[in-house]
Amino acid sequence: MISVDLIGGIGNNMFQYAIGRIFADKKNYNLSVTNIDQLQKYFTNAVEIFNRQSNTNNVLQIGYNSVFNTIQHIDVEHVLRHSGAIHFSGSFQKFCYYKENIDYLRNIFYYDDVHHHKPQTDYIVTGK
Repeated sequence: MISVDLIGGIGNNMFQYAIGRIFADKKNYNLSVTNIDQLQKYFTNAVEIFNRQSNTNNVLQIGYNSVFNTIQHIDVEHVLRHSGAIHFSGSFQKFCYYKENIDYLRNIFYYDDVHHHKPQTDYIVTGK
């Protein structure tokens, strides 16, 4: 199983979801995402996946290290070889993680303005 923490705003959430989705697809693993509803307000293709392999043992933690106040680099080959669960918690905003999957991610993060209601706070109000 791949699990991802969505932390921060919509931009960070897109990177966080993308990294989890890419690895879940490559490994044919389930994908569990905290606060997925934040993304689904804008992107209906951002979904959790529960019909694949679900190994919850031997969890590989990737992300923010509060002890050293650093972000871990993702060793892609190591993650792909890892046979247990993987948990992502961080921002992961390096293009190298996504460049091979650009078109795939564009389909996930497609925004159809016609089918989304914009909250009133998104409108600019001019003085009278």
